[in-house]
Amino acid sequence: MIQNNFDTDMDGFIGFCKEVVDTHPNIEREVRDQFEIAMQNIEKGGTPHVEISRGRTAIKRIIKWNNEKY
Repeated sequence: MIQNNFDTDMDGFIGFCKEVVDTHPNIEREVRDQFEIAMQNIEKGGTPHVEISRGRTAIKRIIKWNNEKY
């Protein structure tokens, strides 16, 4: 059950990242960086749900900052 939740969370996070990059190709590098940070933190023992949530929040902040920048 736990693995299934992880798979669902990861699938959702990957889909979210792809959607953001499709919509905002100018921040692809930042999205990739946040994805990698989340994965590294999970590998180091971080709770997957928490790290994925942090990654999503960081990406949403980048989008907001990028939109306000112009």
